[in-house]
Amino acid sequence: MNYSEIIIELEKASLFDLSRLASAIRNELADTERIDKVKNTLVVGQIIIWFNNKINALVEAEIIKCNKTSCEVENLSDKVRWNVAYCYINIENVAIDINRGQKRGLKKYELQLGEVVTFLDQQHHPLYGKVVKLNPKMVSINVNGGIWKVCYTLLSKPTDVDAEIINKNFIDMK
Repeated sequence: MNYSEIIIELEKASLFDLSRLASAIRNELADTERIDKVKNTLVVGQIIIWFNNKINALVEAEIIKCNKTSCEVENLSDKVRWNVAYCYINIENVAIDINRGQKRGLKKYELQLGEVVTFLDQQHHPLYGKVVKLNPKMVSINVNGGIWKVCYTLLSKPTDVDAEIINKNFIDMK
């Protein structure tokens, strides 16, 4: 499924259209046949990849326990346990990137916590920093230890040329 194409179409939809689609999607997410199809592919101890919508990124985890509509997992990176609905488990290893092509700025769903972004300050000098919080209208970005709140429309992802600048000037950008 091409998420980028779907997002482009959704941007044309009215608020009512989006609400109606959200209702239909909720019904599909609650479909016991779909849930069982995923649940039946999983076993305790299995390493899975799940989508954490709080950080907008995929996370590797080990299944601890399978329940009726969710499973308990332990993240491999930080050993934190989560109760994850089966719909968040990426059993088919689907790519989650959403790229809308040429545009101005970024959307919240295009960013992850810890990701490096670039933007221009008031004097139009480029700044680089790490995303520390995704707010509804603004992004909190750590730039050299200071927190900047920047609108999504002013952000972009660094290019290959930017990567060289980042590597030279920022020690803690990983």
